[in-house]
Amino acid sequence: MKFFIMQGQRLLAGKFRITNKARRATLLLVTLLIPQSILAQEKYDTLYVMSSRAKPYLTFKETVEEHQNTSASSRNTQRFVAMDDLHTEKLRELINNSQTVVTLGQKSLRNVADLRIDRPHLATLITLEDYRDVLSEKNISQGMHCVLVIDQPLHRITRVIRERIPDARIAGIIAEPKDANNSKSSIAMQYEYDPIIARVPPRENIHSTIRTMSENGIDVIIALHNKEIYNRSTARNILISSYHFNLPLIGYSRAFVRAGALMGIYSTPESMADETLGIINQTERCVDGSILYPSRYTVEVNPQVAKSLRINIEYQNLKQTYQDRPRK
Repeated sequence: MKFFIMQGQRLLAGKFRITNKARRATLLLVTLLIPQSILAQEKYDTLYVMSSRAKPYLTFKETVEEHQNTSASSRNTQRFVAMDDLHTEKLRELINNSQTVVTLGQKSLRNVADLRIDRPHLATLITLEDYRDVLSEKNISQGMHCVLVIDQPLHRITRVIRERIPDARIAGIIAEPKDANNSKSSIAMQYEYDPIIARVPPRENIHSTIRTMSENGIDVIIALHNKEIYNRSTARNILISSYHFNLPLIGYSRAFVRAGALMGIYSTPESMADETLGIINQTERCVDGSILYPSRYTVEVNPQVAKSLRINIEYQNLKQTYQDRPRK
């Protein structure tokens, strides 16, 4: 607004000498002429808070903006901001001027949780592990909050394995058994799945863990999001060991497939963006801290790995996208 006032004063000063009284009159005149949308703080239907400007978040942003530009029925106003560009008070101001808040990633969720917001909030592009870490640290209002995680539900993973690798009878997951009574040396079997799921406690090193899996008749390894087990420093050793014991690995990202996993089951930022828009339009799905899984997912196969491990797998279509009904 200061810009408009100065311009008005300069325009008058070109022909007249402006007294203090005239300056006040100029201020009033220019203020009345400025559109109210400029004087008022801008309001948003949806505020998207990105943890950073990393590629997945920007891809998500581009998908939402493309949908907004191509949808004739969509009139929602929206704004994307990155945590790197904000201080706490500015973030609070933007949230107060928005109807719904969507956080992308763990950092933005943690920062928004600190503000204890009182409006609908959807967290996404986050793993279930990272979400639970934030929940253990922060007090998030459950009544108007939910999360769309990037993890794939276990029933979906086992269904893909059953369809693509029908010879697999037991699928192993490196994790502590859910039953607290199990000792470190035990393997917990879950028979409600097909193939059977075996939870194998991590041993002193990953090679011995995978050897134990092989010795116990496990046919395939399912990698789930777990930073302690799967990270940049361990990924190579895990893949080498799985090759050594002829155990194919099912990863949770495209990068896993490229690095040497037999198959990847994952949801892309584009599909997560589409589903987020659907959740925003169906507010009844986002209540009471609901944990939502993506309904759209991609199955990608690495044919070189299948050939090397001599696995008879259907991989004529190396990359296919599927759509399930939305499910918690």
